[in-house]
Amino acid sequence: DLFSLFEQELGRTISPMEVEIIKEWIHDGHTEELIKEALKEAIYNNVRNFKYIDRIIYNWTSKGLKTKKDIVKEKKNYRTTQVKKEPIYDYNWLEEE
Repeated sequence: DLFSLFEQELGRTISPMEVEIIKEWIHDGHTEELIKEALKEAIYNNVRNFKYIDRIIYNWTSKGLKTKKDIVKEKKNYRTTQVKKEPIYDYNWLEEE
C-alpha cells in the first residue's frame, strides 16, 4: 500500500501527521500513481521531505499533469528545451579595446 511504500522509501516510520498529508492528497483527487511518482522524484533528488513532495504534486497538477505518462512527457520536453538554449559566452569587457 501507499503508506508502506513511503515508509520503505524514506527508511523510517511515517508520523500520524504525514499519514494525514497522504490522505489529504488522495482526498484532493491526486491518484496514487501521481503520488508515487512525486515520491520517486523526491528520492531521486535525495530529498526525503513531505513539503518537497507536496510542492512536486502542486507543480505537476498546476501544469495539468495527472499520469505517469504526462510526467514522463513533460520531463522529456524539459530536457529538450534545456539542450536548445543558447550557450553563454565568456566575454571580458574589462579588457576591451
